[in-house]
Amino acid sequence: MADGRAALTVWAVVVPQSLAYATLAGVPSVHGLYAAVGALVLYALFGTCRDLNMGAESTVALMAAAAVAPLVVDPDDMIELTSLAALLVGGWCVLGFVFRLGFISEFLSRPILAGYVFGSGIIIVISQLESLFGLDIDTNLYTTDIGAVVRNLGDADGLTTVIGLSTVVLVLGLRRLLPKVPAPLVAVALGIVLVVAFDLDEEGVAVVGDIESGVPVPGVPNVSFDQFTQLLLPALGIALLAYPDSFLTARSLSSVGGYSLDADQEFLAVGAANLGSGLLQGIPVNGSQSRSFVQADAGGKSNLVGLVCAVLVLVTLLFLTGLFERLPDAVLAGIVIVAGLGLFALDD
Repeated sequence: MADGRAALTVWAVVVPQSLAYATLAGVPSVHGLYAAVGALVLYALFGTCRDLNMGAESTVALMAAAAVAPLVVDPDDMIELTSLAALLVGGWCVLGFVFRLGFISEFLSRPILAGYVFGSGIIIVISQLESLFGLDIDTNLYTTDIGAVVRNLGDADGLTTVIGLSTVVLVLGLRRLLPKVPAPLVAVALGIVLVVAFDLDEEGVAVVGDIESGVPVPGVPNVSFDQFTQLLLPALGIALLAYPDSFLTARSLSSVGGYSLDADQEFLAVGAANLGSGLLQGIPVNGSQSRSFVQADAGGKSNLVGLVCAVLVLVTLLFLTGLFERLPDAVLAGIVIVAGLGLFALDD
């Protein structure tokens, strides 16, 4: 019963964050839900941290987008290459398990990641400003993305801007005043209600649009051998962030919960989660600090929380995608911006 309640609480955060971080990775938002299904199931089966929530996360999504973008020839390549990146990250982590590299966890400390994560926070915030203000800019015409946004602020859509900034204020406010309330889900629900009630999408507010419903079908990405080889090293770079960040979060949770971890097994668990995500056309994943602490606070007692949460995400894919199709892009941008701001304190 406790695991079921915890899974329901975590699901309320997983859905909006997964949708948002998929767009950050440069793929349709539904692929964040595909990633959640594969990652949650596989980590629950192999992981040794009962509180760690595995899935789409801002810094890894950003790294995946940067790794894949130079290899894209056709727009459809983005999905295939991002799925391949997840598989390769999974493969590198499984090799870490095979060669028993868990001992490196003894040398890990969060300050090691602080500089990179802080910079990622800045990039994440800047990357969402176009959607936040309702702008459509060819950033290639400008020296910097932030400069492009500043120069075009006069063309911002007023209604979109109000929705985006209100989302940021709402999520930050709820996190501070009512931390047990799933702030991203509240923002998503309000955004959808406003669009439906006032037909804001007819007034120029951009929305998510069609989301493919149904269960993702496992498959191997259709890519060239050259694309495969070019992604090997970038995927290693993602793995070198995904495992340490996941393990550091797991170590914090286990120390509070009073149970032990197996560092080698965690290599296998993070690898399996990425393999599961990649086979379901998802994105590279790692342990989410924010969702994991939500899960711990919700009172989950075992890895069953992840399995139940995966089932709830599948229910969402089968029956609830229509609700999210009229979700304003500015709301997702606001959620991602709050996540980016949280990275300044090493929170995702």
